[in-house]
Amino acid sequence: HHRSVSLQNDALQVFDEVQGFACQAVLRWRLMPGDWQLLQSPDGPRLKLEGGGQISLNVSANVPISRSELVEGWESRHYFEKKPVPVLEVEIQQAGMLTTQLHWTA
Repeated sequence: HHRSVSLQNDALQVFDEVQGFACQAVLRWRLMPGDWQLLQSPDGPRLKLEGGGQISLNVSANVPISRSELVEGWESRHYFEKKPVPVLEVEIQQAGMLTTQLHWTA
């Protein structure tokens, strides 16, 4: 796995190159709690969160995405504390590059 990151004033791009796995690789993004809406598109999964500001997260790949779904995961910000958080899981079954684009407005 090799990751590179590019940060701008209103966006973040993350490039994950994965290879050398046996069956599948799963990219997981732990998200802040909120009313996330998952939209499936031919380019890959898109998430939107609307509230005081707007956040959108888009994931694309140069290989087929075999699964993308919003599931419940966990975060632990302090010892002896565990809280549920939404998690975007994106799965590929062959080596490739996953590109995540996160955009926000205030």
